[in-house]
Amino acid sequence: MKNKGLFLLGALIVIVLIINNSQNQLQTHNQTNGLGGPDGSIIRKLGESDFNSNITIASEPAPFEYKASFVGIEEIASAWDKKGLILYLPTSLPEGYKLETIYAEKSGDNIGSLAIAVYSNSMDRKIATAELTIEIFPSQGNPFTSSRGYIEKIQEWDVYIDVNAPVGWEDYNEKYGETAILFNLNIEGLNYLYRGAPNLSVEEMKVIVASMKPISP
Repeated sequence: MKNKGLFLLGALIVIVLIINNSQNQLQTHNQTNGLGGPDGSIIRKLGESDFNSNITIASEPAPFEYKASFVGIEEIASAWDKKGLILYLPTSLPEGYKLETIYAEKSGDNIGSLAIAVYSNSMDRKIATAELTIEIFPSQGNPFTSSRGYIEKIQEWDVYIDVNAPVGWEDYNEKYGETAILFNLNIEGLNYLYRGAPNLSVEEMKVIVASMKPISP
């Protein structure tokens, strides 16, 4: 009986050691991979596809880019065409600029009716810091009436222009300052809100808007 008691005690000690070792390995793994703080609390480290940024899941709402998916031009044009929405995008960009990605919420084959196209000349995919973004969503008419801006005809569209629009993104403010060039127009029931960084000129923005063409699904 004494031997049996010693055996059970020994087995219990082994189990405790295994549990402690597993917890230590998990904490070490989390800290090594950016998933845990000094106290072992879980913090998500986003991968390269998530723009190499660390966020604490519980601390603040995730920006749109973290809950949205990358979608292709043809993919979103086809999905929106089924909703009766015709997508327009620029066909002329300043030298060095290209479309980095389009963000939209996606569930199966369904794509939500809000999209943000991100353009950059520095391979920046972040909405807050890319040089040019276009927020696209269904709307009737131009929602901007601020006396700070003005309306100008570009092609056949009435375009609202604000050359000193305030920007609330902290990351944007650190990179560019507190204002951006804002262009807004409506084409066939879709609103296009352009935000251009100060390294783009108003004239360049006008050329970009003037080059918008419908995307065939």
